[in-house]
Amino acid sequence: MTATLKWGFIFLLAFALFSIPVTLGTFNGLDQNTTVSLQNLFTVSLDTPLSLFSLLGSFEISTLILVFVLAKLGPKKSLIVLTVFFLGIGLELLGKIFLYHPGPPSLFFRYNLGFYFPSGAIQTGHSYPSGHSYRTAFLTYLLIYLLRTGKRLKPGVKKWLSVSLLLILLIMLVSRISLGEHWTTDVIGGLLLGASFASFSIYLIQTGFLRPNRVK
Repeated sequence: MTATLKWGFIFLLAFALFSIPVTLGTFNGLDQNTTVSLQNLFTVSLDTPLSLFSLLGSFEISTLILVFVLAKLGPKKSLIVLTVFFLGIGLELLGKIFLYHPGPPSLFFRYNLGFYFPSGAIQTGHSYPSGHSYRTAFLTYLLIYLLRTGKRLKPGVKKWLSVSLLLILLIMLVSRISLGEHWTTDVIGGLLLGASFASFSIYLIQTGFLRPNRVK
């Protein structure tokens, strides 16, 4: 078992174990206190830019970004990575359907664009794990791997691009909470799930069956 595959299972196990106390309500107090603290820290003036930023993590936009990135790998390889990506989305939806964890009440809601992609109309009644967090974590982990294995970019450029990607991920995670769309535990669950399925995708890329073309 390679280190990448091992980390995929570690993240998946961490997600499964973390889900138990989440559904039991163990972290309810922490969730509410974190939301209140972040909303006090992030003024209302930041709601619009954070709302715009959150559109990047929507199913529609994140999938388009992933398809564009995977164009470097060729159709067959892209299809397999996309399959893993959608399997993770399936697990995310199962969590929202079967794991009892109501989302933040409307008094915390601060998304203010008045616009949603069609995927935003899907309501399961529960909020764990966060789909935005899953998709953004998956993309971030995968992109950093592709950057690190690319030959055309200088090490310094790779470093700053990787840091930028991690910053985007951090802003996305924080925006879920500050906009009152998810609890902190939802975000952590999505992060673990995204890291897990991205690791599985990278493992497939690293094997002889899915050896990647170098990123140009």
